[in-house]
Amino acid sequence: MVRIISALLVLMQIAIAYPTLGSAQTVRVLNGDGEHGHGFMFMHLGNCYVVLPRHVAGADYFPRINLSTSAPVVSGTGTVIRPFWEGIDLALAVASEAMRPRCTAELEDLTPSRAAQAASIAQLLRLMPDGSEERVQILVKDRSYLTFDGQVSDTDGAEIAQGTSGAFAFSGTDPIGMAITSDDTQRATFMRAEEIRLNIGRYLSQSGSATRPERIGIPSETSQLSEGALPLTLVSASVPAIGPSQAPENMLSDGLFVFAPSQRMIFDFRFEPDEAHPLSRLRITSPSDGDYAVPKNVLVQVAIDAEGSSFRTYQRRQVGPDGVLDTGNIAQRFVRRLRVIVLDAWGDGLIAIDNVSAW
Repeated sequence: MVRIISALLVLMQIAIAYPTLGSAQTVRVLNGDGEHGHGFMFMHLGNCYVVLPRHVAGADYFPRINLSTSAPVVSGTGTVIRPFWEGIDLALAVASEAMRPRCTAELEDLTPSRAAQAASIAQLLRLMPDGSEERVQILVKDRSYLTFDGQVSDTDGAEIAQGTSGAFAFSGTDPIGMAITSDDTQRATFMRAEEIRLNIGRYLSQSGSATRPERIGIPSETSQLSEGALPLTLVSASVPAIGPSQAPENMLSDGLFVFAPSQRMIFDFRFEPDEAHPLSRLRITSPSDGDYAVPKNVLVQVAIDAEGSSFRTYQRRQVGPDGVLDTGNIAQRFVRRLRVIVLDAWGDGLIAIDNVSAW
């Protein structure tokens, strides 16, 4: 009996220490004002949503935010909607196509069990820029109908750092609250998960369920893409943009995608509609006016399967110092997925791409 109890205690400690649902669905947020925070993504009726504090979403006039997952990092964007009343620090974002493969939680996951609701110890989970996870053990205090306070229980240097807003506290794998305010490195106030679930559920059941994701990544009629190019959708980006206005979706519409150099600079695209298309030419352009580095060596891979699990090398090319890679008309291949891997750049500093087109 003693051994059984000991084994159960070990399993409980593991569950508390490693909230797999939390690490998978926690996202790091960068808003248009350059401020960082966190959110929690979930799938509902075919849409991927991110719940986050209203103040983390940033200014009302700039609804786009950057999103990035835990390692291996996938980056995308979100379009913020603020359907709740003034005074509640709560917002919702519709995530772009790139986030959908990693968006596996459901709305009901925001309803913690009774044991989790009554927990006195929880784990606060944050994501670092490289996608690694940081967990801080907190004591749940001053629980009220709408909120509770979390106090750091480890006095060995642990603290509630800046940029924690939007991070969730977990009891085991159950999210129990979202950090909304902190005026002390040892303490923060959390909105209870039940309150979040109540408000989001009401909105989505009444009108929000009709909200479709903005198909950022499919060129609009007013975009500057070359005439006749095949429609592409961005599926994933391994590096985040430096800000929401420089999002990776800009490679397929107006604007620049600007990112910091990394060991993994991989961008996956899907042809629309999602079926085999004849590919015979690829063009990638980057501004060469000196503000940003230009990609240098680029590996282009293609896949014919719908899941994009079997990429094969199509071309290895070098972008010219003028910022243009154009394969011209080459041997045609039928493909469904396109992968662009930037191996290096002509210079140091931030890298920019303004267009990826295929024919």
